[in-house]
Amino acid sequence: RDISGVTEGALSPDSLARFQTLTLNGRNIHDIRPLSELPFVKNLNLTGNQFTGGIPPEIGLLEDLSELKLSMNQLSGIIPNSIMNLENLTNINLSINQIEGSLPENYDNLTYLTSLNLSNNNLIGSIPGELGGLENLKELKLYRNNLSGELPHSMCDLIESNCMVSLYDNQLCPPYPACIENILGEQET
Repeated sequence: RDISGVTEGALSPDSLARFQTLTLNGRNIHDIRPLSELPFVKNLNLTGNQFTGGIPPEIGLLEDLSELKLSMNQLSGIIPNSIMNLENLTNINLSINQIEGSLPENYDNLTYLTSLNLSNNNLIGSIPGELGGLENLKELKLYRNNLSGELPHSMCDLIESNCMVSLYDNQLCPPYPACIENILGEQET
């Protein structure tokens, strides 16, 4: 179905329910809900719109979702734990928003995840060691946040498996694992 004429306003879930790939970049859209009525969506790309408020927890009902791209919006609040239950996710991009709170702790269900980009937000707290257990992860971008504490040694597991790790412009504390010391970049103090 062609939705190229959609430029702004709210989209009705009824008109979107059959899409497997939904890409609506930079269209000044401010409201798509409820997400639970998009049961067939596998690739959801809503980059560069006008979304505000938190990411709705019902996003966890999109069981077939493999790509979630909500970057360059004005989203705030925390990352809902329901995202961590989406077993088919390969790509999460929530960068360039105003998302707050800590990084989620449980990554057990994200075994297919290859890219996680949470950069340019207001995330705080430490980096969970569980991130290092994501065996398929090839890109981890957490730069330009307010993350603090010591880096878990599990970051070395990612680097050894050729994952590109970007952590600069945080408040991470030394001592740093030797595997990452030369690529860590500037940390705010």
